[in-house]
Amino acid sequence: MKYLLIDSRGRIAGRVAHGHSVEPVLIGALPPAAVPSTRVRVRPELLALRVDDASVSRLADETDAQLVEPRWYADSPLLARALALVRNRERLRFDPTDGYPIDFDDAGVVGHGVNGPIFPRIDPAVIGLVELVGESQILLARNARRPQYYSLIAGYVEPGESCEAAFIREVGEETGRAIHRLSYQGSQPWPASGSLMVGFHAYTADVEPTRPTDGELSETVWLGAEDLSNRTVPLPPPGSIAYRLIDRWVRAQGGTLRD
Repeated sequence: MKYLLIDSRGRIAGRVAHGHSVEPVLIGALPPAAVPSTRVRVRPELLALRVDDASVSRLADETDAQLVEPRWYADSPLLARALALVRNRERLRFDPTDGYPIDFDDAGVVGHGVNGPIFPRIDPAVIGLVELVGESQILLARNARRPQYYSLIAGYVEPGESCEAAFIREVGEETGRAIHRLSYQGSQPWPASGSLMVGFHAYTADVEPTRPTDGELSETVWLGAEDLSNRTVPLPPPGSIAYRLIDRWVRAQGGTLRD
């Protein structure tokens, strides 16, 4: 049996390889000081354990690894599944239909209540490139609560919405712009929040906002491929779908994102 240790912030001990893939440190024996608060079976031979921050930090030091944030390993199906299941196990403690405690089997994946099985919750969200018609520029923004980097427009799908309608609404609410010609670009699990990110590419003719915004963004900027290649603003981490969409667009313009 192998163990994957996850700290309170979702960080693991791992190594970021060339191409930004993450190699996790898996151990064959649990350190005495690491007392797991949650455990789930990710694979038949692998358990993911939520332990204290110091234990994960110590493991990284002892194995010449580093602490890897969830944003860096969201592209790894194994690691994304591990964090998503641990998070679900911690949050899903009572049956939402009757309030009784939920029992989990040894795997810790599917809960069992009085009324039947309860599967892990996944919240659909949308994210995408907004390109200015005829200008070869895309819209990036800084979130008022996460101002450390610029990213793409994103938000959650509301009840009764399609993913396309959700992206149109989010862009309108957050940036004050109308978009059209939406195309699907891919998806990515985002285990830190229990989401499934659905990516789009859309176009707008609105250089400036044409309606009031909701205040969620502190700044929006139009950037071209050269601006992005030269890293004129800090970008999302390479493990994210936001980075992947930006990188794909820059390459289509003949540029390259520099690390």
